[in-house]
Amino acid sequence: MIPSINIYSQVVSTENYQKVIKAILTIFPDAKIEKSTDNEKSREINAQLDINCLKSFTDMLEKQQILDSARKRARKGLEESELEKESFQIKLRFNKQSAFAGKINFLDIDDEFSPLHYFELLIRHINDIEEFLNEYFPEWKSRREERKKIENRLKISMKNEEKSKQKLKKSK
Repeated sequence: MIPSINIYSQVVSTENYQKVIKAILTIFPDAKIEKSTDNEKSREINAQLDINCLKSFTDMLEKQQILDSARKRARKGLEESELEKESFQIKLRFNKQSAFAGKINFLDIDDEFSPLHYFELLIRHINDIEEFLNEYFPEWKSRREERKKIENRLKISMKNEEKSKQKLKKSK
C-alpha cells in the first residue's frame, strides 16, 4: 500500500489563518489544502501530500543540513499502526513560525505544547520502515556519499566528452 500523508493544524483566534497556510506551503509546497474551516467555532487546516512530494522535503532537509536530526525525529515519531498489522506511521510536528520563515524546526510529540505553535504531519501505511527512512530521511553520510558518486560520474563524463572533442578537432 502506498503511504498516505496528511497535514493538520489548528488555527487559534490570535493567528492569521492565511499565514498558517503559507507556513505549511513553505515547507510542503505541493500540499493540497483539502478541508479548511475558518469560522467562529472552529479554525483548522487539513491538507494532503503525494508521496513524491517528500523528495523536495528531503532536499530541504539536506540544504538546511538537518538530515540526521530529521531521521532521529522520524524514528521518535514512529508508531505501529493501530489499524494495520505490520504497518507503521510517523508523526512529526513543525513549528509554524519557523516554517513561515522557510526553516524546518521539529517539535517533540510528547510535549504538552499548545496547538498554537505547530502543525502536524502524519505519514500512514508504511510497510518497510527502514526503506522508507533511507529514502526520505537518509543519513547525512550516505546522502553525501551518493552525491560524491554522482559528481565523480559527471567529471568522468565531462572528461570523456572533452577527449572526444579534441579527437574530433585533430581529425579535421
